[in-house]
Amino acid sequence: AIQHGMAEVGRFGFDLAPFYDVVCVGAYPEVDQSLAMRIGRAAQWDEVEREDWLTLAGQMFPGRRIGAGILARQLDWLKETAAAALPAIDAAAAEGAVTRGEAKPVRDVVGSRIRHLNRTLKWDIPADTDAPIRRGGGWAFS
Repeated sequence: AIQHGMAEVGRFGFDLAPFYDVVCVGAYPEVDQSLAMRIGRAAQWDEVEREDWLTLAGQMFPGRRIGAGILARQLDWLKETAAAALPAIDAAAAEGAVTRGEAKPVRDVVGSRIRHLNRTLKWDIPADTDAPIRRGGGWAFS
């Protein structure tokens, strides 16, 4: 499955663009965890900070000053999407589309990504899983 984010198309519109690294590589810890494309200065997901998101926004809108309102709307969209992710995975398992065992690796990675967003963007989205999360100096568990 390919994750998607927003990308500018032409001068006036947006379309979906691949957001490959957010979940896919995280589900396989034995695979290189480097992002396919940097987000700001960060080459690894757990290195991405608020300033890197701002840099990415500037790259998405070259030659334009990113107004606070535009950035706030994009962050609101990202927060709503992130908040819906774990409930959607749980609903798919509850409906029998996947087993809890099949959903667990994806759910764990999504939870760790949401916890990272909570930390870097000062959000408070519920993201409890039993996934190990990498932090400077070692591993921690949620």
